[in-house]
Amino acid sequence: MLDMLGIGFFIIPALSVVLFIVILIYFFIVKHKMKNSLKKVTPEKIQNARIFLIISSAIAGIVVASSLLIMWVVQGIIINM
Repeated sequence: MLDMLGIGFFIIPALSVVLFIVILIYFFIVKHKMKNSLKKVTPEKIQNARIFLIISSAIAGIVVASSLLIMWVVQGIIINM
């Protein structure tokens, strides 16, 4: 029971926070590089940035939704005990 509580309440939200921080750091690095090479911006780079933003936000949404689902399942198990 404590293992499920640990997974539901601590590990998955912590992973989502870590993922969010990694995405923020990546965007700051990309933004810094873009300032240095602003003249080299092409539509392909803009399209790649949009694709990365969509994929990263989808991954973050999936992580948050799965953590909420696991929390609800754990709460249901606790209530039914």
